Order: sequence, then structure tokens, then C-alpha cells
Amino acid sequence: MGHIVFGLIVGIASLSIRYVVLAGLFPIALDADHLIQFLNLEAIPRMGHSFVFAIISIPLMMYFLGKRDYRLGAISIAAVLIHVSFDVLLSGNLGSSFPLLIPFSGKTVFLIDYDWVLFLVAAVIIVATGTFFAKKTVNKAQI
Repeated sequence: MGHIVFGLIVGIASLSIRYVVLAGLFPIALDADHLIQFLNLEAIPRMGHSFVFAIISIPLMMYFLGKRDYRLGAISIAAVLIHVSFDVLLSGNLGSSFPLLIPFSGKTVFLIDYDWVLFLVAAVIIVATGTFFAKKTVNKAQI
């Protein structure tokens, strides 16, 4: 539930109920990488927790949802940040390691305590920026 709540909070920066809902759903979908793990399939470990995955997801989400909308791209990137943010919050003082640059680097980044705030704030800024550009594009099209 925490991933969804964090996503909904970040989605508010989109100023649209539709994108608030999408922002709430995308971060929980990243846990699908655990299904691959449970099935013992060969795969890159924890790819859904990677910045590379975030970048790859942008055109995929825009293609599958049939729109060229900056907010979709922003929410795709934010979903990874939201997911990592909540995982760090849950780990608390114990911290947690994430392969943020996989598949280019197998090294993990150790995050602890209040590092989750940085990821959450970054997600809000990205969604707000995507919303700004989406609104700006719509206003130019109306002129």
C-alpha cells in the first residue's frame, strides 16, 4: 500500500486525477520483477529499481497508452524513484542496496534513513516539470 500512497502523493503534481491514479499504480507494478525471481527465470536482478529501466519505460508507456504526453514520461521516471523511496523508508536505520545503474553496472548503492526524502522530492519535481511542459505544449497548440 505504501508504494501506491507515495505514488498518489507524487501524482498530485500532475494536476489531473487520471495521472494521480497512474502515478499510484506504476510504482507497485515495479514489484513484478519479484515474480521473475520466484519463477527462477534468468533475468537481470532488480531491473525495475534501475534508472536505466526508468528511461526505457518512457517511450514504452507513451506507446502503450497511445499518447505523446510529457506527464506519462515523467510519471514513468517518478515511479522508479517513488518505489526506491518507499523501500528505503521501510528499511529505516538498516538501509537497503539498489542496483541503480544495472545493466551497465552491477554495483549497488546503499541508501539509509532519510535518503527516501530525496527520491520522493525528485519524483515530485519530475512530475511537476512534465506537467508544466505538457500544459505549455497544449497552450501553444490552442494558439
